[in-house]
Amino acid sequence: MQKSKWLNAPNIISLSRIFIGLAIFFLLIKGNMLPSIILYILGALTDGLDGQIARKLKKTTKIGSFVDALADRIFIILILIGLVIFGKLNYYFVLIIFLAWAAGEVVIGLMITKKIKQFYLYSVHRNSIRAAAFFVFIAMGWTLARFPGLEILFWITILFMLFALIDYLIWFSGKKWMAYEILQNKLKKGFLGKLME
Repeated sequence: MQKSKWLNAPNIISLSRIFIGLAIFFLLIKGNMLPSIILYILGALTDGLDGQIARKLKKTTKIGSFVDALADRIFIILILIGLVIFGKLNYYFVLIIFLAWAAGEVVIGLMITKKIKQFYLYSVHRNSIRAAAFFVFIAMGWTLARFPGLEILFWITILFMLFALIDYLIWFSGKKWMAYEILQNKLKKGFLGKLME
């Protein structure tokens, strides 16, 4: 029996994130916060681990990027909905994140599809969207751990999502903007850039 080319260690790690997200969803609905936090940390670690292992084993593929991106979306959506149902997160936060995300997916996806002349699922990221996703992950973990100051973190997340949209619009236009280039380079060389390589 021939082994499937896409079923490799990095993709299995990516797919495990979906099952971890499902487990967290059901734990949240039952009000089991501590196991949810532990699984959340595990799920967040798999997000960086799959890509690192793929690069180390030279198994980076388009299908791998797609599986990773899909797993990220399902993981985040399950947890956000679970947090709303459990009453730990205001629905307006989730609604704004979903609307911004959906708009970004559609607008950026269509722009890049047109630019590269092939279908694009927003799986190869610029640092701006990585930073925005990082803050979404932090906000969810912050909520699970019941730390104070979620409102501030929420607005920081929204600002990074707006920055990502502006980043893609500038990138798509092909124009250079000095202040933007400085900020993008600092983001790339800074803590977030190293964390999300």
